[in-house]
Amino acid sequence: FSIVRPALEDLVQITIEAAKHRRQPQHETLYSCMLSDFVKGSSESSLVDISAYLKHALVPLAKRIMEESPFANAKNLLISKDKSDTFNIEAQKDLSLYVLKALGFSENNMRVDTSAHPFTIAITPADDVRITSRFSPHNAQTGLFATIHEWGHALYEHNLT
Repeated sequence: FSIVRPALEDLVQITIEAAKHRRQPQHETLYSCMLSDFVKGSSESSLVDISAYLKHALVPLAKRIMEESPFANAKNLLISKDKSDTFNIEAQKDLSLYVLKALGFSENNMRVDTSAHPFTIAITPADDVRITSRFSPHNAQTGLFATIHEWGHALYEHNLT
């Protein structure tokens, strides 16, 4: 990192200066100005609104999943610190599929498989979107979080966003 740090610091300063010169009245902050380069029409406050909405929707969902899930009594479904504990791969796949179904996943036109690296591909966007994930016997978070991440790509590919 030390080799590229000076160049990164220069790049950050140049980006800030450019945003100062391009900032328009509708930009609440410099961050909003820079954000609008990537997501047209968005602003910092719109991200705050989206985050509040997601928190309102996801916290109860997570609680419901933990209460109603067949995995509700699972202990230590996290990371094996010394690799002496292993987490059943099939159970991890089942948990990932359970969470996807809670998010609206339909097996009618999507599927989830295992691969060396998680990815999503639309064979035909309206009819066939495939998610792959990777599961570790020593880290149960890896597969679950990768699957949820790929679900976001699947929604995009399925034209549901």
